[in-house]
Amino acid sequence: MPQSKTSAILSSSAVIKWLVIATVIVNVLLYLLVSQSLLKSRQQYDDRAAIVTQNLTLVLEQTISSTIEKVDLSLLAAVDEIERQLRGDNIDERALNAFVDRNRDRLPFLYMLRVTNEIGDLKFGIEPGLKANVADRDFFATLRDDPNANLVISKPLLSKINHEWTLFFARRYNRPDGSFAGIIVAGIKLDHFYKIFAAIDVGRNGGIALRDSDYALIVRYPEPKAIGGAVGQKVVSPKLHSLVKSGQSVGTYKSPAGLDNLERTFSFRKFPSYPLYIIVGLATVDYLSDWRHEFIRMGSIVGVFTILTIFLSWSYYQGWKRKQESLQSLIEQEEKFHTIADFTYDWEFWISPEGKFLYTSPSCKRVTGYDAEAFYSDSTLMMQVIHPDDRNLYLEHLNHVGTQLSATSQIIFRVIHTDGNTFWIEHNCNPIIDKEGKFLGMRGDNRDITEQRLLEQQIIQHQKPLLSGKCFSNAYN
Repeated sequence: MPQSKTSAILSSSAVIKWLVIATVIVNVLLYLLVSQSLLKSRQQYDDRAAIVTQNLTLVLEQTISSTIEKVDLSLLAAVDEIERQLRGDNIDERALNAFVDRNRDRLPFLYMLRVTNEIGDLKFGIEPGLKANVADRDFFATLRDDPNANLVISKPLLSKINHEWTLFFARRYNRPDGSFAGIIVAGIKLDHFYKIFAAIDVGRNGGIALRDSDYALIVRYPEPKAIGGAVGQKVVSPKLHSLVKSGQSVGTYKSPAGLDNLERTFSFRKFPSYPLYIIVGLATVDYLSDWRHEFIRMGSIVGVFTILTIFLSWSYYQGWKRKQESLQSLIEQEEKFHTIADFTYDWEFWISPEGKFLYTSPSCKRVTGYDAEAFYSDSTLMMQVIHPDDRNLYLEHLNHVGTQLSATSQIIFRVIHTDGNTFWIEHNCNPIIDKEGKFLGMRGDNRDITEQRLLEQQIIQHQKPLLSGKCFSNAYN
């Protein structure tokens, strides 16, 4: 009997030892897998923020450049008209005022369009009785002193008439002998650019800034003070200085910024035709909010799993002889946690009401095997890559968004890669509606959630046999 008890005690000690080791290994393995998954997911959020800021700088640069081009066309038209009249006997003041007013009214964002004489007095495009002189403005001196000067863009200045912060655009006009006769000057209030920036969602702590070639601030959103309160401020990240100094006209960097010193992902773009920079920043604390929810969710799953493994280990110790077979099964199931699908970059898209891709990010190739051009050229390709069992779900979703014009909608379906693999996609989209209420299509993203779903399924599959008790009964049969 003593020998038998000793053997039993030793056997129990050995089981406890290996049980503890196995429990620790399983949980550490799970922690490592979840940590790796979350780190990859975090990197994807950072990468997506970089792509979003890059796209926003491109769109804003094109929008502002288009605005400046329209202003310059009006200035050139005014130059041609004035110089044409100067070649005649005299200027028809009434006709010229009407011409200037018409050109100004064609561009609603123009605060003013006026003409000066050679000494800077405003002569045309002004209200009757109004007198002002702009000879002290730098843009006037530049145009007066340089016969070859083209379009001049001023620094933000307070308008002499209504005392609002304004960005001025000016060109010179000449007498028939080529001598300086005056300038045509147009003004856009900084409030116009502020409204453009405010219409873009950069999150609660994001920001947009327009700066000149010396990094002096023109306008930014949000503005802690009144518009123009920080005009001329030149405090920018050393990383921006370094990137521009290296010759880059576009770039992305991370840096703490602002009075709150929050970390943000910034992208900048230099205007190709004008001495301006556009800078867009997204705060890490904003764009990682969904990731933090994912972190909490995965942490909860891991916590539940840890509690369950501890409980089951104790139960195993109480009846280890009856659970040897289930231990082997458990080990085999634990090995499945060694593999988890890689996250891919989000697949951004814009689909027209007719179902054609107006835009798709290059990330589509990671998920489907097809590049963007394939989706542009074949409007049926999206339906082809969707798993046959999920196509009706996708069609119903398109019909729902297109007919109901509902808010952001989400479905989950599968796609088949060209290599034969199947990926789970979390499809988020919302309708695009113009100011007249016209449906312009859908915009959103396809997010690869294969890795999360595999991990959740593995945990559920691992828990079911342990909780069912079937593995215990087998030991007695």
